[in-house]
Amino acid sequence: MRREIDLESIHRWFSLSYANYLVLHRSLLQEMPVAWQRKMVALLDEFWDEFDSEKVPHSFTVNRRDELGRFLADPLSQYRHPDLALIGRFRKPKDGGKP
Repeated sequence: MRREIDLESIHRWFSLSYANYLVLHRSLLQEMPVAWQRKMVALLDEFWDEFDSEKVPHSFTVNRRDELGRFLADPLSQYRHPDLALIGRFRKPKDGGKP
């Protein structure tokens, strides 16, 4: 069975990449506004309402690497004690100003 592909959906968001997974930094997610976090949690709950999490493979390891494939430390791995200054440097400027 061939599925319909909506060009405004997840398929478009991944673009022409060969990525098969979406990995988001918990530290960054937790710095989003609370209203946004609640919407995200609702969408994740809706996602898992559709799929049986007991049957889906779910044990993965994510490692940061440089362009030569060497392992690097993840500066955002401490979600319980995040480096807020570092996270602030990752933010995009709003209205042409500084982040």
